[in-house]
Amino acid sequence: MKINGQTKLLGVLGNPIQHTKSPAIHNYSAEQLGINCCYVPLEFQGVDLKSLLDSLWHLGFVGLNVTVPFKETVAELFPSSGLTSVNTLYRGDSWWQVASTDGNGFISAVNRQVEASSFDAFVMLGNGGAAYAVLTEWHRTFPEMPLVVLRRNSKKDRLFEQALGRRLRFESFSVKSLQGVLQKYPRALLVQGSSAPLHGDDLQSLCPAMDMLKGAFVDMLYGETVSALLPKAQLLAIPAMDGLGMLIGQALLSQRYWWQQSADFDELEDFLRSKLS
Repeated sequence: MKINGQTKLLGVLGNPIQHTKSPAIHNYSAEQLGINCCYVPLEFQGVDLKSLLDSLWHLGFVGLNVTVPFKETVAELFPSSGLTSVNTLYRGDSWWQVASTDGNGFISAVNRQVEASSFDAFVMLGNGGAAYAVLTEWHRTFPEMPLVVLRRNSKKDRLFEQALGRRLRFESFSVKSLQGVLQKYPRALLVQGSSAPLHGDDLQSLCPAMDMLKGAFVDMLYGETVSALLPKAQLLAIPAMDGLGMLIGQALLSQRYWWQQSADFDELEDFLRSKLS
């Protein structure tokens, strides 16, 4: 990477941020595409988010990604977008424009491994911003498929149902609840969308329920941050994947907002797998 007076800046907002592979993805992509830019991690706390976005705008940042825990907070700054979770910002005429690429990135990654329409239900562990974005896009794509959400609090239940325009099945975040869900929907797509592993809970307590799963499993995290559910699913000989494919899929969509072009999926995956090994 050569940095000079024409180098454009991009970054990712989050806390914690040390786990992110977004700088590796976008800096590698820019080099492959011949784009003169530098993508950096931006960790912060105790700062007014709108003021921060103002500052990054005036500093000339070309684009931004947003990760935990700011996706929903950023969305609240853009009520006219109709989004409740934002992971991508790009420059408009006078201020930032926003998008969510999590959902489409997730579906494209799943379809690379297994036929996404083949499951008897979609079961999400967690109800954070990324989980919501994925759930919303899944519903748009497969409107007849049953949707189940296991969550630790019920504050967002009504928001989820209002946004999707349908009733959902909500359950407590427990091994007993997961066993009950998988007993009814053994061929479900089970998605680990909770940020708990980032904060020291590897979700080992849910592993006993995994023996009932005959469908597929996706952990939306990757690398050392994945939950204990992923190796358990791999032992079951069912399709099981981490969140790297989703990360790449949503990253390529973000690049099209910033650069009107994107890198190659397979090249990026090979590059990232080599860095993680």
